[in-house]
Amino acid sequence: MLAARDPLPALRAQLHRLTSDSPFYARKLAGLDPGRIGNGMTIRDWPMTDLAELRASQSEMPPLGAHAATAMTDVRLILSSSGTAAAPHYVGLTARDWETWVEIASRCFAINGVSEGAVVIDALGFGMFTGGVPVVAALQRLGATVVPAGPGEPRKLIRLANDCHAQFILCTPSYIIHLLDDVPQSEAGIPSLRGILLGAEPGGSIPELRRIIEQRMGAPAREALGNADLLPVYAAMCGHSPGNHLVAEDDLLLELADPETGAAIGWRDGAEGELIATHLTRDCTPVVRLRTRDIVHLHLGPCPCGRVSPRLVCRGRVEDAVAIGGRRVLPADVQAVIAGLYPDLTLAFELLYHTADARLALRAEYGLDATDLDGLQHRLHAALAARCGIDCDITLLPPLTLPRYGMKSRRLRRL
Repeated sequence: MLAARDPLPALRAQLHRLTSDSPFYARKLAGLDPGRIGNGMTIRDWPMTDLAELRASQSEMPPLGAHAATAMTDVRLILSSSGTAAAPHYVGLTARDWETWVEIASRCFAINGVSEGAVVIDALGFGMFTGGVPVVAALQRLGATVVPAGPGEPRKLIRLANDCHAQFILCTPSYIIHLLDDVPQSEAGIPSLRGILLGAEPGGSIPELRRIIEQRMGAPAREALGNADLLPVYAAMCGHSPGNHLVAEDDLLLELADPETGAAIGWRDGAEGELIATHLTRDCTPVVRLRTRDIVHLHLGPCPCGRVSPRLVCRGRVEDAVAIGGRRVLPADVQAVIAGLYPDLTLAFELLYHTADARLALRAEYGLDATDLDGLQHRLHAALAARCGIDCDITLLPPLTLPRYGMKSRRLRRL
């Protein structure tokens, strides 16, 4: 478990407030005394919350739900989750919540290397996306100039970046993969570029993928982590060691749990499990022991950058994990294998999981210059066995057969 140096006062105050001001939490936490936490009870003795409960809460009392703990007159912004895996749901922000979001996100982008005077091409989506308007405000707080391009046509983005002498491009891993496929190396140069900022989906923590991006774009690639129900950005990669430095200890109390059983997993170096989160300061739409559905891996050792905060790698979503021969496999595992065989393979792939017999099939594209397809398929089989411990059906397809994505990709289909 991780939180602020002494989270108990903030945690107790938050829970007292929620049982008073939120109909949802008044019911869910009835009979529990926040004053007992730290006095014979821990937060793990309290019930978890899942996303289905939050969606039901908002159906009961739209738009923000019975778990909202402030009056609508105090809400200054309403955003929503992306709805990639399920129906989107809303988050509301008071003025204090907004300040927290922007401040923590600005700390993360500073770790990524953004500083005053930087020009950032923002190729993420906007609208109600939690990584939209708040991220722009965080970059502006650092003194950066933001160019809100959105995930548009890659060649136009390259031209825009050169016209604006951009130092950074902010996008999803899927978008930069689309750009690498669409724009020849000879046309992708941006002399002013200092970094690629990756987020909104897993992938930025895969060394093999970052290496390709860095070689093709001529600039380091850095990741930042966020979650619509927690904060738009709460941890960021410095580039000196694996993982993303957590910078939200004063706002989030974090735990790990087994994704299947919910059993607690100790907060220790190398641990991996589903991230469980509790807001310590959120006014509107707070969460208490939320099962985020994010599977994270912890790095608690020292970092050469000098920061001592824990580092997190988001490996993927619980619903994207499949069990093959007793092993949990995520699309990010396969993406690492695919990237390791680039450019004989392109970076596009699709996983098909046959639920009836727990069988996995992989559809991948061979590269433009690949000739020995039988040999390539054998190498891919061997690499999957070595990295993931699995054997699966493989189909190699011609280049540009599979879809490309401007925002978040959909790598797994269940049949």
